[in-house]
Amino acid sequence: MTVSAFELIIYSGGVFLLFITPGPVWVAIVARTLAGGINSAIPLAIGVLIGDIIWPLLAIIGVNWIVSSFDKIFLLLRWFASVVFLFMGYQIIRHAGSPVKLNK
Repeated sequence: MTVSAFELIIYSGGVFLLFITPGPVWVAIVARTLAGGINSAIPLAIGVLIGDIIWPLLAIIGVNWIVSSFDKIFLLLRWFASVVFLFMGYQIIRHAGSPVKLNK
C-alpha cells in the first residue's frame, strides 16, 4: 500500500484540525500554564505533540502488518460482508411497504 503526497496532505490537514480543536488537552495545558507558568506547560505540550505523531504512525504500521499477514482472511471477510449487505438490501426491499415496528 502506498500513500501519495496528496493523501499525506489531506491526512496532515485532518490531524492539524484535530490539534487546534479545543478539548481536554487544551484545558490541561491552560491549567498547567496558570498553575506554574509557561515553563511548566511546555513539557505537556511537547508530550501531546509527540503522542499525536507517534500514535497514528504506530496504528498505521500495525494495521498494515495485519492486512499484509492475513490477506486471505480479509478477502473472506469482504465476501461475507458483501453477502450480509445484499441480504439486508433484499430484506429492505421485501418489507418496503410494511410499517416500521417499534421495539419494546
